[in-house]
Amino acid sequence: MALGGLVLLEAPASQGWIVVVALALLIGLHAGTVLQAVRRSGVAWWPVAGQLTVTAAAIVLLGSAWISVVSLMAVSLLLLAESRRSGPLWVAAVAGGPALVALTPWSEDDRIAVWAVCVPALVVAEYVVVCLAARAHFLALVRADEVCRAVEDERRRLNRDLHDLVGHRLAVLVLKIELVQRLVETGDPKAQLELDEALDLVRGVTAEVRSVAHGRSMVRLEAELSSARTILEASGARCVVEAACDEVPEEISWVLADVLREGVTNILRHASARACEIHVAECDDVIRMTLVNDRLRASGDGTGQGLRNLRERMAEIGGSLETHRTNDGLFLLRATVATKPRPKAFGQTHETP
Repeated sequence: MALGGLVLLEAPASQGWIVVVALALLIGLHAGTVLQAVRRSGVAWWPVAGQLTVTAAAIVLLGSAWISVVSLMAVSLLLLAESRRSGPLWVAAVAGGPALVALTPWSEDDRIAVWAVCVPALVVAEYVVVCLAARAHFLALVRADEVCRAVEDERRRLNRDLHDLVGHRLAVLVLKIELVQRLVETGDPKAQLELDEALDLVRGVTAEVRSVAHGRSMVRLEAELSSARTILEASGARCVVEAACDEVPEEISWVLADVLREGVTNILRHASARACEIHVAECDDVIRMTLVNDRLRASGDGTGQGLRNLRERMAEIGGSLETHRTNDGLFLLRATVATKPRPKAFGQTHETP
């Protein structure tokens, strides 16, 4: 607009309407080109061609009075050349401004030397500003996309952890309450002990919800093995737990603990198990954890949300998870992940009659 003001000052008063119309067309077309460049949507040919036509016609009619806005057309050519990745366009864009200055009719008192310097300087200044604006717009879009991804990842994490961590505790809590109910009905003095354990579980659920809000609960595999045996025995299942391998890396240990927790939860929900076996072993830098149980009910097919979550977690650490029924009616869950051997070892074997 400032450059357009210079044109109005330099042009004869009788040609004022020509200047206004030409400036409106030029600025409108130029603004459209700049917006396309900033949005990285691809600069179209027709706005640039329109600016070139308006500029050439105005120079013929107004002469050197129009020279102050030649830089707008030159910048549009540069933006088009960048968008099209065209060598000839780059040459035309770089040479276009100086060429129009040289071809413009000049009178003896016109300051041609001043404009020969000012036009290229204005072209460079506007081009740099537009490029910076385009970069800022692109970075803003990238940032918005990253924010959306972070929100979606956090939503999935909350959904996954609430299902895997809190859901497991609630399933055990239901089992405990049902046991307390039966003991109260029969007048068994163990009811108070079971009730105290149920209360501890409620407190544990509170802690788990808090840990989910701040990040994943970091329960190691060793602790979860002991917990799984206790829970399965409390449900009335004969349980065998065998673990013999080098020290499991923390990240793998946490994920395997989640797998084991979900497997035990599924046994409580979808099976009336009377026999269960848990094996953890390492061979050739590969850790395999297998969970097998009997008496699977028809509703348990190994395709629930919890197992889908665990497959995602295993994939994140380069592992895999498989589930299937065996020919003799057992249900098998196996997690496999490669790891480097560690010097320290832990091992345990438990069997309950």
